[in-house]
Amino acid sequence: MAPLRGRYSTAIGAALIIARAGGFEALADDLAERAGLARCGWQPGALATAVMPTGPALVVGLDQPGWWAGRCEGGYQILRDVGRIWSKP
Repeated sequence: MAPLRGRYSTAIGAALIIARAGGFEALADDLAERAGLARCGWQPGALATAVMPTGPALVVGLDQPGWWAGRCEGGYQILRDVGRIWSKP
Protein backbone atom coordinates (compact mmCIF):
# COMPACT_ATOMS: atom_id res chain seq x y z
CA MET A 1 0.00 0.00 0.00
CA ALA A 2 3.00 2.31 0.34
CA PRO A 3 2.74 3.48 -3.31
CA LEU A 4 -0.77 4.80 -2.52
CA ARG A 5 0.03 6.73 0.66
CA GLY A 6 -1.00 10.36 0.35
CA ARG A 7 -2.84 9.81 -2.96
CA TYR A 8 -6.32 9.88 -1.40
CA SER A 9 -7.98 11.23 1.72
CA THR A 10 -11.60 10.12 1.31
CA ALA A 11 -13.48 6.93 0.53
CA ILE A 12 -14.40 8.40 -2.86
CA GLY A 13 -10.71 9.08 -3.58
CA ALA A 14 -9.86 5.48 -2.69
CA ALA A 15 -12.73 4.18 -4.87
CA LEU A 16 -11.41 6.19 -7.83
CA ILE A 17 -7.93 4.68 -7.44
CA ILE A 18 -9.44 1.18 -7.29
CA ALA A 19 -11.61 1.83 -10.35
CA ARG A 20 -8.71 3.28 -12.37
CA ALA A 21 -6.63 0.19 -11.56
CA GLY A 22 -9.33 -2.07 -13.01
CA GLY A 23 -10.84 -3.20 -9.70
CA PHE A 24 -9.74 -4.34 -6.26
CA GLU A 25 -8.03 -7.58 -7.36
CA ALA A 26 -6.19 -5.83 -10.20
CA LEU A 27 -4.93 -3.18 -7.78
CA ALA A 28 -3.94 -5.88 -5.27
CA ASP A 29 -2.06 -7.76 -8.04
CA ASP A 30 -0.12 -4.62 -8.94
CA LEU A 31 0.76 -3.80 -5.32
CA ALA A 32 1.76 -7.42 -4.58
CA GLU A 33 4.06 -7.47 -7.61
CA ARG A 34 5.67 -4.16 -6.54
CA ALA A 35 6.23 -5.66 -3.07
CA GLY A 36 7.99 -8.71 -4.53
CA LEU A 37 5.19 -11.17 -3.75
CA ALA A 38 4.33 -14.08 -6.05
CA ARG A 39 1.01 -15.77 -6.73
CA CYS A 40 0.66 -19.06 -4.85
CA GLY A 41 -1.80 -21.40 -3.19
CA TRP A 42 -2.79 -21.42 0.47
CA GLN A 43 0.02 -21.28 3.01
CA PRO A 44 0.28 -19.84 6.52
CA GLY A 45 0.95 -16.12 6.39
CA ALA A 46 0.01 -15.73 2.72
CA LEU A 47 -2.18 -12.78 1.73
CA ALA A 48 -5.38 -13.14 -0.28
CA THR A 49 -8.28 -11.06 -1.52
CA ALA A 50 -11.69 -11.79 -0.05
CA VAL A 51 -15.13 -10.29 0.28
CA MET A 52 -15.84 -9.28 3.87
CA PRO A 53 -19.13 -7.85 5.19
CA THR A 54 -17.61 -4.36 4.81
CA GLY A 55 -16.45 -5.02 1.21
CA PRO A 56 -13.28 -6.23 -0.50
CA ALA A 57 -10.34 -6.86 1.82
CA LEU A 58 -6.97 -8.53 2.19
CA VAL A 59 -6.90 -11.52 4.53
CA VAL A 60 -4.09 -13.68 5.95
CA GLY A 61 -3.65 -17.46 5.75
CA LEU A 62 -3.94 -19.30 9.07
CA ASP A 63 -2.19 -22.49 10.20
CA GLN A 64 -5.05 -24.75 9.03
CA PRO A 65 -5.09 -25.54 5.28
CA GLY A 66 -7.56 -23.33 3.44
CA TRP A 67 -8.43 -21.18 6.45
CA TRP A 68 -8.09 -17.39 6.34
CA ALA A 69 -8.68 -14.54 8.80
CA GLY A 70 -9.87 -11.05 7.96
CA ARG A 71 -10.34 -8.05 10.22
CA CYS A 72 -13.96 -7.16 10.92
CA GLU A 73 -15.90 -5.16 13.46
CA GLY A 74 -15.18 -6.63 16.87
CA GLY A 75 -12.22 -8.78 15.86
CA TYR A 76 -11.54 -11.25 13.04
CA GLN A 77 -13.70 -13.37 10.78
CA ILE A 78 -12.63 -16.83 9.64
CA LEU A 79 -13.04 -17.39 5.91
CA ARG A 80 -12.69 -20.34 3.55
CA ASP A 81 -13.43 -18.62 0.24
CA VAL A 82 -10.77 -16.26 -1.11
CA GLY A 83 -9.68 -14.87 -4.47
CA ARG A 84 -6.06 -14.32 -5.50
CA ILE A 85 -3.27 -15.40 -3.16
CA TRP A 86 0.31 -14.14 -2.78
CA SER A 87 3.35 -14.82 -0.63
CA LYS A 88 7.12 -14.27 -0.67
CA PRO A 89 8.70 -16.50 -3.35
